[in-house]
Amino acid sequence: MTRGLGLLTGLSAAAALVACTTPPPVPVRPSLDLRAEVRHDLGSAISGADVGTAAVSTALAPDDALRVRCRFVRLAEVRADLDLPLAASARLLVRTASAEPFLGTPDRLRGARVEVAADRAALEALGRELTAPRPRPEGEEEEGEEGEDVAPVSSDVGATLAELQGALPLGTSAALELSGRGGCVRLRVHRLPGDRLDVSVELEGERALLAGPTDGQRLALVIVVPSPFVAAGSDAEREAVACLLEVDPAPGPGEPGREAHRLAVAACAGDLARARAVADALARPDAPPSSAPASASGGAGTSRAVNALGAPATQRLALLGLAGETGAPLALDVATSAPDGLVAAVASRALGDLRAAGEPRGAALGFCLERAAVLELARQADEDPGVDASVHPLLLRATGGLALRPSALAAAAEVATDAAAWATSLLTENLALLEDGDAATRVRAAEWLAARGALPAGYDPLAPGRARRAALAGS
Repeated sequence: MTRGLGLLTGLSAAAALVACTTPPPVPVRPSLDLRAEVRHDLGSAISGADVGTAAVSTALAPDDALRVRCRFVRLAEVRADLDLPLAASARLLVRTASAEPFLGTPDRLRGARVEVAADRAALEALGRELTAPRPRPEGEEEEGEEGEDVAPVSSDVGATLAELQGALPLGTSAALELSGRGGCVRLRVHRLPGDRLDVSVELEGERALLAGPTDGQRLALVIVVPSPFVAAGSDAEREAVACLLEVDPAPGPGEPGREAHRLAVAACAGDLARARAVADALARPDAPPSSAPASASGGAGTSRAVNALGAPATQRLALLGLAGETGAPLALDVATSAPDGLVAAVASRALGDLRAAGEPRGAALGFCLERAAVLELARQADEDPGVDASVHPLLLRATGGLALRPSALAAAAEVATDAAAWATSLLTENLALLEDGDAATRVRAAEWLAARGALPAGYDPLAPGRARRAALAGS
């Protein structure tokens, strides 16, 4: 019998948990409220994430893994002049909610296009062609009622929204995802035996497996899909996202990109190790059995998982499942990598806070977990500056320069009412810390902001005060 926490049911549900146990995504383009993320797993291009049972080694050599890169670009519209309609050329169409194939015309992927490029140079040329302004045909006028002002195309059109890089050892998949207000665009690349590559694209509940599989170790293609994202002043019905995808062999020693590939392979190894840990935990005979399907949106499964936060034997797995389900990145980092004592302290605080709040569900549960993690780590850092080395890296990653001001961090967390208010508070506080007198604090705040695309242009935390102030004044 498949066993688990009761939060998720079976290995298919455990796959959903694994998909959430990677490092938290990096926010990009704050004006569009977008986040970019790379994850690795043992699922196929069409099945989605899977904890798997294959004995894939997590001691990966960079030269044995292919490099996979994707650049997401914002377009004014879907380009009908690209080579192939995606829906017509897809090998398989699947609705992700039911995992069932379907025939006929898709809804959200309707009009999506795909074009294969011969190599990287051709891929970049195609990208430039897609983002170049297109002249309006003679005689064509702006849409709109007579005398009505038509909103101009956003200056962000043609801009790169995110660039992601992953790794592809044999038998694994890399999922490259751009998500935000309105939906998510996700590409999955799976490396099969014989160096064949499967590629799928997913948009708002529909997944298409592209024609192929592609043979060899190289692949370059452009996929253009209707944009699920909403931006002020944009024509949301026409905008599109271009995904410039490239797979190639690992760079050799001394070649450009070698270090970035090494880091991507290390991230892949970490993802696979977490997947194996979850699979092993679910297979343990002493794990509580799963019963009816449940999620963090409600149900007895969530209550059992919350209660499991109080039992030493199940605290880590319970925190892992709840934080992954509800989007609590710092709590998830604690569950994934912190020592047992820190996991126990965060789980205990979270359990008390959840019970005091009436055991909320969904996003409210996630924020309760996240705030508990922030408050517990800030307390430990404030009370003992020489606290275990695991605390500071976790706080720095999640909160930037505020991690060096644990009392201010705790105060900000105490007054935040939900995840949105907390995100706004972190952004505001780190921007303010760019003017701090302590260079280390400025550096940590700048790193955190830069990772989220929010660092003012030209700002250098180690520049003289006049130069720093000039950069901030011009932002």
